[in-house]
Amino acid sequence: MTNAARRALSFLLLSAAAAGCSDRKAEVAGPSASASAPSTVAFALSGTVFDHSSGTPEPRAGVALQVNMPGAVILFISDRTGRYRVTNVPRSAVWVAPSADSEYRAPCPGGAALLDGDMLVDVHVVSASELAANGMPSTLPRTGVWFAGTIFETTAGRRQPVAGATVELDAGVATLTDFLGRYAICTVPPGTGGGASATLSVGKNGYVPSTRQVVGALGQGGIDVELIRR
Repeated sequence: MTNAARRALSFLLLSAAAAGCSDRKAEVAGPSASASAPSTVAFALSGTVFDHSSGTPEPRAGVALQVNMPGAVILFISDRTGRYRVTNVPRSAVWVAPSADSEYRAPCPGGAALLDGDMLVDVHVVSASELAANGMPSTLPRTGVWFAGTIFETTAGRRQPVAGATVELDAGVATLTDFLGRYAICTVPPGTGGGASATLSVGKNGYVPSTRQVVGALGQGGIDVELIRR
């Protein structure tokens, strides 16, 4: 075999080997790309915590809060300017309110039926002591669907208000009755429309807890609940 023939044969063998390697690379890369799981979609929530306890909304620092979503919560605290920012929140229904051990309540929490992008959600709170004394301030904004009424007990045949009772919806929104036994509470966002059924739970130390089913409406008052002493 001449030198030219040897060179031609070597070129053909190298070309075939290179083509085989490319095919094998394509075979490996194909299944790997199609089997890879899509990345988790996550967004950011940010806003300001406004305290309505004085009758005038003011940014409030150091409020312990939580992002609520199906099956999970994210805990955080508002900064020295009253602002907050929470990242890596998954695409889901969300609402923001004070944590269970906070001295504040959010009778009408902010949030979204579906977080599908970065969102600004301000949180409007009032101290538990102010709620128990004077009820929900008029400056605190309500969502479209809310309930209101009086919590009472019957003494010597007369209705008497029960102050400081906890009133809670089954989603976890909570408030307190004022000195006249009055309360107002909103559903979780979006808080519009009606027809949704919810459980209203009422309790206070020394009384038997009470629950009743309520149906959402665009502002529904007169939902009174009687408590009975133990």
